[in-house]
Amino acid sequence: MSHPCSIRVWSGHCQAHRDSLLSKRLVSLIRYFPVVTQFPLDYPLALRATEIAIENRLRGADAVYVAVAEEFDAALNSWDKEMLQRSPEFVQTMSLRNGWKRSP
Repeated sequence: MSHPCSIRVWSGHCQAHRDSLLSKRLVSLIRYFPVVTQFPLDYPLALRATEIAIENRLRGADAVYVAVAEEFDAALNSWDKEMLQRSPEFVQTMSLRNGWKRSP
């Protein structure tokens, strides 16, 4: 599983509103989880995500995930139906709502 390091920021933000200690633990868990590959969101990847966002009417963070899937030639797995529908055809998508089945 690959994701940009920004997921740690998002996860921390979501939990910090409720419990900052829990937030720190969650971020630490994500950081050291053995099956997760993390990498920096560098300038070329950010530019590619911007292009994908514009071309496919995706939100910025969603476009980053699509760019990561493209970069790693990986399937994009998500519960977000809109992101899966708007993702470009060259990225394979899989809905977690469908039990890991290929989304339409």
